[in-house]
Amino acid sequence: MICSIDRPVTVADLMELGQQRGWPNNDLSYWIGRRPKDCANYVQDDRTHPGALVDHDVALVVRWLDRFPSSMMPQTGVTPGDMLLRLRRHLPGKRMSADWFATALGRHPSIGSRWCRTKALPHPTVRRAIALIDDPDPEVLCANWNTWCEHAVLEAELRGTPDLRASLQWNACRFPGAEQVGEAA
Repeated sequence: MICSIDRPVTVADLMELGQQRGWPNNDLSYWIGRRPKDCANYVQDDRTHPGALVDHDVALVVRWLDRFPSSMMPQTGVTPGDMLLRLRRHLPGKRMSADWFATALGRHPSIGSRWCRTKALPHPTVRRAIALIDDPDPEVLCANWNTWCEHAVLEAELRGTPDLRASLQWNACRFPGAEQVGEAA
């Protein structure tokens, strides 16, 4: 496995995932929901700041792909609002807020209710995440969601946010040693 449970996901982890899978930059960009230019910027960031972190939403996709190497990227028409409603229906004994849903997907909490009210298109990285989590079997969907949330909580802790569920806020700092709290979604 590429991703450590002892530190957040770095640019080097992202690049190693791409190399391990034999993905050229364009394929890697597609899988993480970013433009090829963004991948190039990550590499530049890592050169100038060794150990630079990828954005938290990208980190969650990288953790998933690392843990589940056989993951496929199905073309799915599932919107975030649809997925949230399905999760609310099938997660036993849990009432999930739209804020937590968005935060767990690596985005600002306020976007969650917007996804539900307006059917707004999510960021490409969120679309990739939803495609990876989604499954027609409610049990598998819920298991995937719970695993995704475990990754989100771990990544947040490793980035300096001790209780992501309570704070609903990611540490936006991508360069270790320059701590900054907030969200730049």
